[in-house]
Amino acid sequence: MSQQVSPEALRSALQSLAARLGKTPTVVDMHEEGEFSPERYQEVFGGWNEALEDAGLDPEEMGSKRIPDRELLAELQRLYTELGTPPTQRDMTERGEYSNRTYQLRFGSWSNALQEAMLDTNDGISESELLREIERLADELGRAPKAAEMDDHGEYAPVTYHRRFGSWRQALTEADLDGDRRYVSEDDLLAALRELADELGEPPTTEDVREHGSYSLRTYYDRFDSFSAARERAFDDFEE
Repeated sequence: MSQQVSPEALRSALQSLAARLGKTPTVVDMHEEGEFSPERYQEVFGGWNEALEDAGLDPEEMGSKRIPDRELLAELQRLYTELGTPPTQRDMTERGEYSNRTYQLRFGSWSNALQEAMLDTNDGISESELLREIERLADELGRAPKAAEMDDHGEYAPVTYHRRFGSWRQALTEADLDGDRRYVSEDDLLAALRELADELGEPPTTEDVREHGSYSLRTYYDRFDSFSAARERAFDDFEE
């Protein structure tokens, strides 16, 4: 009985062979120079093409020289210049040099490929909408979010914030989530929310506090874990 080999080991061996050959390997390449037999890939992945796709390799490139990432990204940037907007997969199919499938396999998704090429897919989003999304995520986390957390859980890509504000830290500053910490009593913070509510005629939102509040949103997040919790405390306590 042949020794069992994990899918991870097979995938790694296939990727290593592709890197060594500088191209997407064929069945013959694996048979002659690979660590495992092509039959093993057939057993585990159901076919050679399926094994290639699982390893992030494009079957359409099989036997030919692997296209460098920089060339794939340069083609996206060329289309961006030609079209004046981030290209879609259909744009690549109709006007581009490479298959959109190649981008999906190489970068994980079309959106990821656009981000790698530093093409902003959210050009039409206003700065206030971008800042509100930071505030929403901060409210969910109970603290200022990291760029990686925006990438995983947010509506917009961190690259959008870098392009629009210059850096992630500057975006946090604009959202009033990266200011200096100073001690203020909880009573003072809650009273400030009530005073602002009197001025507005309704309980303030995060944007109201950012634009008109006496204290920064960061202070509320630090002291109450979330802005929602601070607002509930302010108006529940006040009503009682």
